Amino acid sequence: MEKHPYTKERQVVQSEEVLSSKSISTIPSSKIDLRFSGSSPIQFLIPDILIQIFMMAIPRDIEWSQAEWNRIAPNNVAAVSRYWRNVALSHAILWATFNLTDKWAHKSFLWNQLPLFMRRSGQTPFNLTLTHLNLQDYTQLTSIIHDHQHLCKHIKIEFQNALYEYYLTPRRHDKEGIKLTDIPILETLHLRWTRFEAPAEVLLSNATSLTVLDLYGSFILRFDDLTVLNLTDITLQSFEVTTTNDCLQLLQICPALENFSAEGCYIKGIEDSSYEVIYHPNLISLSLRFMEVSALQYILQRLHLISLKQLTIGSKDSGVDGVDVHRASALISRSHCLLESLDLRQSKKDEIVRCLKLSPNLKHLALYDGGRGEGDAMRDVIIQLALKGGDQVCPELKSIKLCFINLSQWPEDVVSMVYSRWHVEEGAVRNLESVILRFCGFTASKDLDDCRNEGLKLKIID
Repeated sequence: MEKHPYTKERQVVQSEEVLSSKSISTIPSSKIDLRFSGSSPIQFLIPDILIQIFMMAIPRDIEWSQAEWNRIAPNNVAAVSRYWRNVALSHAILWATFNLTDKWAHKSFLWNQLPLFMRRSGQTPFNLTLTHLNLQDYTQLTSIIHDHQHLCKHIKIEFQNALYEYYLTPRRHDKEGIKLTDIPILETLHLRWTRFEAPAEVLLSNATSLTVLDLYGSFILRFDDLTVLNLTDITLQSFEVTTTNDCLQLLQICPALENFSAEGCYIKGIEDSSYEVIYHPNLISLSLRFMEVSALQYILQRLHLISLKQLTIGSKDSGVDGVDVHRASALISRSHCLLESLDLRQSKKDEIVRCLKLSPNLKHLALYDGGRGEGDAMRDVIIQLALKGGDQVCPELKSIKLCFINLSQWPEDVVSMVYSRWHVEEGAVRNLESVILRFCGFTASKDLDDCRNEGLKLKIID
C-alpha cells in the first residue's frame, strides 16, 4: 500500500526543523510546518508574529508592582518555553520599557531586575519609569542613572511622599546629587524629587531632543552656551532653586514652546536686565503661581505672547500698600491675545475687571481669594459678570469658578449673575454650562436649584 503523501512531507519537515536562538528572528516560514503534532501550533508561529503578540502584552498605561513582576510581559512570555524565551531574548525592543512602582509594599525596588532589562535592551532607546521610591533607593538610582542615562528616551522618577519629605526632611549635602548631563536622545523628563538629597542637576545644553520637561522639588538647570531648545511643554515646581531668570531664559530659547508653568520662582540678587522683551509666537498656556509679587512683575513685564489662550496668575500676597502689581491685564493688552481661560489668584478687584474687559472671547473663569481685605470690592466683579443690556462682559463664558471669596453678603448678586447667563435674552445664545462656588459662604437658592434642574452643572462646596 502506498503511504499517504502527508507522511512523507511530515518526515521531511521533522528532519529540517532545527530552531536556533542565534538565528531565531530570521527563520524562513517555509521551515515551519504548523501540522507538526508534537506541540501546540502556537509554539511554531514565526518570530515576527510572536514579537507583535509579545509587544501588545506589555502593559503600557499601568505601573508594574513587585507582586506582579513575574506575571507580566515580557517576563511571563519568556518563561513559557525555550522557543518563546529565545524569541524574546533576541528582540531588544521587548526589554526597552521598565515601569515599576512599589506603592503598597514600601520595600526596596528590584534593583537587580532593572540592569537586566537594560542589558537585554542593548542600544535600543530605553523608557524608564520608577514611582514611589523610598529614600534608601537613592544610592542605587544614582548609579543606574549615571551609567545608562545616554540610552534613555523617556525618564519618569518619583519619590514616595515627595511633598511631605520636601518640607519636613532636613537638607543633606553629604552625597552627590544626580546629574543628567549626557542625555542626547532623551525626549521627556519627569522628576519628583525630595529635599533629602542634593538637587538633581540637568544640563540642558546636552538635551537637544528634549520636548517635555517636568520637574518638582529640588533641582538645578544648567544652560551653558545653549541658544535653542526643542521643548514644547515645561512645568517647574520648585520653592528654593528656580529663579526668574531661569524662567525667562527658557521662554527665550524655546521657540516651539506651547505650555509653560512655573511655581515658587524667586529673584536672586540683581537679575539680568538683558531681557527687554521676549516675543513668543507659539505659547498657548502660561501659569505663574506661588511667587512674590516682585518676581511675577519681573517676568510678566517682559513677555509678548500673541497666541496666548490660557493664563493663570497667582502670588503669595495681593500686592504692596493695596496696589496690585501683577498686571496680567498689561500682558493681555500688550499681546493683543484672545484669552479663552483665565485663572486669577490673590488679584485685586480693579485688575480682575481690567482682565475681563480685555477678554471678550473668554470661555472659562476662575477667581481665588479675590482681594484680601477689600470689603465689598469683589461685589463689583460679580455685578460686572451679570449679563444685562448694554456693555456685556465675557458673554461667551462656559464655566465660572469662585473659591475662598466671601459671598455671604451678596446672595442676590450671585443669583443674578448665574440666572442672567442661564436664562439669556431672546435671540441670544446660552453658553454657561457649569458654576462652582467653593468655600464662599453661599447657600443654595431656589432660582439656582431651578437652573440646576434644567441642566446647569452647579456645585456648591462649603
